[in-house]
Amino acid sequence: MNTKSADDKRFVPQTVCLYFILALLVSWAIWIPTFLFVPQKGQFPVLLIGGFGPFLSAIVVIWAREGKSALKQWLRETFHLRMNPVWYLMGGLFLPLGVALLHHTVYLLAGGRSAFTFNQVWGIYIARLISTALLGGGNEEPGWRGFATPRLMARFHPIVASSIVGIVWVIWHVPLYFGSWSGVDQPLLWFFIYAIGLSIIMTWLYCRSRRSVVPVMLLHSGTNIVFDFFPRTRTIFSSSSLDFNVFKSLAYWIVAIVIIAATKGRLGYSQENASKDR
Repeated sequence: MNTKSADDKRFVPQTVCLYFILALLVSWAIWIPTFLFVPQKGQFPVLLIGGFGPFLSAIVVIWAREGKSALKQWLRETFHLRMNPVWYLMGGLFLPLGVALLHHTVYLLAGGRSAFTFNQVWGIYIARLISTALLGGGNEEPGWRGFATPRLMARFHPIVASSIVGIVWVIWHVPLYFGSWSGVDQPLLWFFIYAIGLSIIMTWLYCRSRRSVVPVMLLHSGTNIVFDFFPRTRTIFSSSSLDFNVFKSLAYWIVAIVIIAATKGRLGYSQENASKDR
């Protein structure tokens, strides 16, 4: 594996820029022709393949710029499983449920009406959590959090690095607004707002779980599905979609601000991490 000195700061932004461009191109090259030429009923499997663009792009960039041995080491470090089990629970259960409860509480305080019931089959949550982590969102995280985030944090403040990744993350989704994506009804502005807050939370989890993306994959998955278990019956703003995204943005940012305050803005990123990333 190539060793980067502390003075070789130009390497990080060049590599990350290449990665971001490639991640967009790979996914968009799959999604856009699919929306143009594939009937809507047949789009879903192809959309799932496009979702692997960030992960595949990280593999290509590491292999091309650092070599095969560096790629093997990155895969081992990125997917390592040796950590306190609490971080698996934090990613798959505690954080998603905490955010959903906070979201629902803010909605109720604003005058909403809940349709929540304990009769729901919560076992479905676990099944959906695993499948979504592997195919429906969590599969992006080896790229966004496992590759781009640590390299950006070697040069920028963790909050800045998280914000950059969050912005590119939203831009990456833009073509999906023209197809059969399940999130197509969320306003793009609110997507930008909550994605940055969520990105900050994910950076903290990534750092705290000894830089493994596995808990982060579970968190991404959990936040994609957990809100379905907290149904709402009254519209507060102009639409239920706007309600959902406004309150989701508030929930993510409340959690993100608590993390920022608790970590003094470092998001769990230590000086030891910094020396490894340079």
